Amino acid sequence: MERSVDHSDAVDRGRRAPLKSDLDHSEEVPGLSVRDLRFVSLRSIAVGLLGVLIVCGLTPFNDFALANTFFVGNFLPVGLVLLTIVLVVGINAPLRRLAPRFALSRGELAVAMAMTMVSCAVPASGFMRYVPAGLVGIHVKASDPSNANLLRQAGLPDWLFPSFESADPESRGREPVVADYFQRTVGTKDGLGDFVGAVPWSSWITPAITWGIFAAALFGAILSMVLLVHRQWTDNERLSFPLASVYKELIDEPKPGRWLNDLLGSRLFWLAASSVFLIHLVNGLSVYFPKTLPAIPLGFNLESTLTEPPISMVEWYVKQSQIYFCIIGILFFVQSKVSLSLWVFVLLLQIVIMFLRGRQLELTEPMRVDQSIGAALTFGLMILFVGRHHMKMVIGQMFRGRRPDEPAGDFLSYRTAGWMFVGCFGLLVAWLMAVGAVWWVSILVVAVMLLGLLIIYRVVAETGMPFVQLKFAPTRVLEWILPLKNAGATSIFSAAWIQQVQSHDLRESLTPFAGHALRVGETSIEPAMKRHLPKLLGAIIVALVAAFVISGASTLLMEYNFADTQAAHPSPQLVNSWGIDGSVNIIFDRVRVYLSEGGPNVNHSMPVHVAFGAGILLVLASLRLRFAGWPLHPVGFLLMYTYPLQRVWFSIMLGWMIKVILLKLGGARVMESARPAFIGLIVGEALAAAFWLMSSVLLYASGYEYRAINLLPT
Repeated sequence: MERSVDHSDAVDRGRRAPLKSDLDHSEEVPGLSVRDLRFVSLRSIAVGLLGVLIVCGLTPFNDFALANTFFVGNFLPVGLVLLTIVLVVGINAPLRRLAPRFALSRGELAVAMAMTMVSCAVPASGFMRYVPAGLVGIHVKASDPSNANLLRQAGLPDWLFPSFESADPESRGREPVVADYFQRTVGTKDGLGDFVGAVPWSSWITPAITWGIFAAALFGAILSMVLLVHRQWTDNERLSFPLASVYKELIDEPKPGRWLNDLLGSRLFWLAASSVFLIHLVNGLSVYFPKTLPAIPLGFNLESTLTEPPISMVEWYVKQSQIYFCIIGILFFVQSKVSLSLWVFVLLLQIVIMFLRGRQLELTEPMRVDQSIGAALTFGLMILFVGRHHMKMVIGQMFRGRRPDEPAGDFLSYRTAGWMFVGCFGLLVAWLMAVGAVWWVSILVVAVMLLGLLIIYRVVAETGMPFVQLKFAPTRVLEWILPLKNAGATSIFSAAWIQQVQSHDLRESLTPFAGHALRVGETSIEPAMKRHLPKLLGAIIVALVAAFVISGASTLLMEYNFADTQAAHPSPQLVNSWGIDGSVNIIFDRVRVYLSEGGPNVNHSMPVHVAFGAGILLVLASLRLRFAGWPLHPVGFLLMYTYPLQRVWFSIMLGWMIKVILLKLGGARVMESARPAFIGLIVGEALAAAFWLMSSVLLYASGYEYRAINLLPT
């Protein structure tokens, strides 16, 4: 909760050129060509839709059938970086020299990138990993009589699910629409016609419509929420948006007569990128030829060394960790105090754990969840508190209109965005009530879900961390506020289900993607061109509609044609096993706990731990707001218990140390000269992941055995 300045953005403001939409040639800017003025053009939308098609069409097959490094997987997607490099270096650079009139301007590249970026939120963990698999997995698990009984008690409407012949939950699990999705044997279908024909499309029309309504309301609420806080975070609080800075660097305009921009034409950039690529090339080959080519160590494992108490009591992720070059690279764009907090809190936690375990005490997972809930709720309240004047103005404009002395929304008027949020929020509540949830559960589930999505956006905008999650469960929050056990089976099942769809796994949530897409778009044009920003919002909406249709179809095609993952190593397992099996088990277990036991049975006081988490974060936030020199940011405590931070804390520490050393030795001048190297680390790792991803696809398509090479944290 701070006023942070993105210095790289200030540099960009001084050198970027105005851009113009092909759809409006009435505006003229002296000294600039028509090509330089292009922004939301027909061809930029076409290129963006091609990116949507590639991301949403390939992701389910790559992530779940081939078990590769996720094509999206986080907020710096391998697929997006790969497509950007191919477009900028492989296509646009030659066009600039050989056929300049056909080359895309930076504004057009920004539109294509924004459309592709928001589509990354749909095909996997952001939505499709859980929805179709859950519709089937619920009936697969109903083969257990106890689960079937819970499903009967819930009485969920048939319009949620694919079409069935039977009304009995146990019988439905044996019908082809479920059995083929869950168990289809690879190799029983030949040819494209059989591949497409494996899907019972007609059975999925009803859930496509009903869940499409849910998705439309959800995406609408997210977009309007992002629009409402956008100006507060970019102008008033001046958050750094580190990932947006990386994206902007990649699509920056080259100097006249140059093929590539300053970043992509930098030797330091390519030296760093190629070094990282070669390291991962060697390590990938060592997986195929372990006896011939040894791997280059990229981490440590001290399990056999740290065996004596109290140091042996620390948790696993401190004893072993891996280096992720992309995380080190991103730290260049993150304030040092923020990055310091991210790894310091991980180590401070180990001191607490050693102290407790030395006294035969344990910081249990339910305790951590409750403390995280308190921290997240306080973090959300701090967001609203810091932006209270902006929110007051927005609410005022919603009811009375905009006054002459008040700012207007750049992409959409605050009045329209505000009522759009209210309408979409109401539609989500109405959808849950139509499912059968009581009104107060529906309202609280939607409110907590959207609050979690807003918090994850804030965290990414402030820290730049590409792999982020929260321990923020709506059902647990509801239990703390109101007795969820009294809400009935339908309400409990609905709340548990929506939690798994949108709140459990936030690594690919739409809020950060949408916010960064808007940021990249607006920083690619001069202030005089802001009148064209609503067209960018329209392009983003088109991309989301296309992403829903394409990713839904590609998910069904993948699931109905592959039963198991195809990689020789790791050994084959059920395709999308977490979405169809593990996640669904959690839903049933959570419902069972509330219906049979009245709620979770924990050996601690939930209010005490919620209050503790809230208190710690409030103190940290207050110190941060009051004292400019306070070194610890509250986001470190907020993420302290999360799995992503446990995976990347060591890389964060390395990145922080490198940045501090460079600043001490050479100051801002050395840091600025090192900028291409840091981005090179990011791009090099992304390209290496993309190389092994494509290698697996080609080997599989050619009928050869392959090994999945996963380079990024998952």
